[in-house]
Parts: sequence; structure tokens; C-alpha cells
Amino acid sequence: MKHVAFVSRILLRGLLLITSLAFAFVSGCSSKTSPGPSTSFAGRAAGGRNEASAAINKGNQMLSDSINKTTSPFHLSYSSQENINPKFPQTAGSKPEVGPVQMEADIAPDQVSIMNNTNGKKTETKASKEDQLAMSMAKLNFLGVLVNSTFSLACGGVAARPAGSDRVGNFTADKYDIDTSHLSGPERAGFEAATAMLGARAKIESVKGSAWIDHASGLLLKFNLDTEFTDPGGERWKEHREMVITPQ
Repeated sequence: MKHVAFVSRILLRGLLLITSLAFAFVSGCSSKTSPGPSTSFAGRAAGGRNEASAAINKGNQMLSDSINKTTSPFHLSYSSQENINPKFPQTAGSKPEVGPVQMEADIAPDQVSIMNNTNGKKTETKASKEDQLAMSMAKLNFLGVLVNSTFSLACGGVAARPAGSDRVGNFTADKYDIDTSHLSGPERAGFEAATAMLGARAKIESVKGSAWIDHASGLLLKFNLDTEFTDPGGERWKEHREMVITPQ
């Protein structure tokens, strides 16, 4: 049971490390390649980008914590068009197969309820604190669906730009737009460094979308992402993911 819980914590925390490394890399490059005082336009722009990346990093950290160590209940809605081939990319010769995934989850300190619909195959998982092993397994499966989304957000976070404020449910959120196609040289290097950490046969070429962070707490409340991938043979495909968290 302890091993299962440990693995579930590692899944997202590894991705959060990638975000931190990419953010640190871009911050270092920006400080070296932005001449002039910090009050210059270039300095302010770089500072804003770094702050946006840090907000994405913090939001991801809080998402991990809210799942692994739930202190208050929340509902999560997730929908996507993503690779549903379980053999890709680990199995040589396999190809991505893009299909629909939908998930509704209620997570509380004392219970978990998850409904998953992957390409028409529906599963429902419920567990309570009386069975800690079942709760750990439920969270592990839950994190498994979110891993690719979190990785895309982690990598794309180096391109985050402040985009004003917005409402997500009853919360005031800071919105950040992400578009890696507009990255500068140092930022592009940071993005490439982050995606290289994937260490798989699929490569992220670009990430575009938005993320909404609760202004008061820093919690990631929502994201909408389009990610483009290529395999070693040059085959290109796109995946779309959306998520909304509603604290209760």
C-alpha cells in the first residue's frame, strides 16, 4: 500500500520538477540575454514572463498536493482528444491513435469517486478512507489520465504570458496564455530542454492554450491546451485537453 501511494506521488512531482528546471533555465537565459536595467521594457517583459511561468509551476504543485493530500473536497471535469493506444510510445512500431477521453471526479479527504469514459469504454471507481489501498489505487489511475496534460502544461509554461483576469466559477482567476510558437531564442532553448526530459519516442513540438490560476490561493483551476507531437519517423498529430476544477 505504501508503495502504491509513493508511486502516485511521484507521477506528478516528477513533472513539477521538469517545470521548475525549465523555468530556472529560461530565467537564467533571460537574465543573461536582456541587456540594460530591469526597468527597461525588455526587462519588464522578461520579468512578466518569468512570473507567469512561476505561477504555472505553483498551480501544478498545488494540483499535485490537492490530489495526493486532499484537505478539502473538489470536483474535476476533464475532456480530451488524445492518444488512447496503450502500446504507444513504449512499444516499438506502435502508432498513436487519437480518441475521446472524458473524466468526472469527486475527491475528498475521506472518499474518491471517479467516472472515466475512454473511447466509449466506461469505468467507475469509488473508494473510502476505510480502504486506503483502494483510495491510493484510484488516485494513481486518476493521475495516469492527467500525466500527459500536466507534462504539456509544464513544458508550455515557459511561454506563459499574463492575459488579465477572468472568472472561473465563483473564483477570480489570473489568466495566462501559452503559445510556444512565439518563443525567443533563450525561451525556445528552455522549451526544448523541458521536452527533452520526456525521454520517450514522442516529442512535443508545440503547446498552445490558456491556464487559469486562482488569484487568492494560486491553485490551478482550469486549462485548455492544444499540443502537437511528432514521432521519430516524422509523423505529426495533435491532442486537445481541457480541465476545470471546482472546489467545494
